[in-house]
Amino acid sequence: MNLLLVFLDGVGLGDDDPERNPFARYRRLTIESLLQPSPGGPAPPPTTQSRTFASIDANLGVEGLPQSGTGQATLFTGINCAKIVGRHYGPFPHSSTRAALAEHNIFKRVNGVAGASSAFANAYPPRFFEVMSARDRW
Repeated sequence: MNLLLVFLDGVGLGDDDPERNPFARYRRLTIESLLQPSPGGPAPPPTTQSRTFASIDANLGVEGLPQSGTGQATLFTGINCAKIVGRHYGPFPHSSTRAALAEHNIFKRVNGVAGASSAFANAYPPRFFEVMSARDRW
């Protein structure tokens, strides 16, 4: 069995308000349209027998504007990292979430289970990794 998880950071469903939500402003641009199997084809339903599309509450029960650091750490671990930190933090994981990331990250948990393996793909240029390594942001 293959499993592909896709996280779109900073993209939310949002209200049906064209002033604040580009998905409402441009009716042809919808989350469902991003999931189309081929250009111009009909948009598939968000959830099928082989695919689930789910919205999540990025606030995680913590006041303030959600941020990438605590949000992504939460997605990768299944642990509410904003609550661990006591606030939303970003764009990098907060130092107090390092233990959760080291022990509970989904990539580590998948590797070694019945021969399974995992990979993390992203769109960051090599320079990003050079800077982050030098600043110990992992």
